[in-house]
Amino acid sequence: MTVEDSRPRSASKSILNSMTTSVGRFYEKRHQLYGALDQYSKALSSNPDDTATYIDRSRVFLKMG
Repeated sequence: MTVEDSRPRSASKSILNSMTTSVGRFYEKRHQLYGALDQYSKALSSNPDDTATYIDRSRVFLKMG
């Protein structure tokens, strides 16, 4: 695989991560904390370097008590 071949996959992975995080925020705003936690965890599994998503997930853990 060349560098050019990996670019579309990387871009689609970034889009998927962004969408998953957005769904997590949707759930969180509606106080569906388990759904939010699941979405944030999925986003982190595809991009473990996303600091903002770790913060989002931590906020949900705090809300859960």
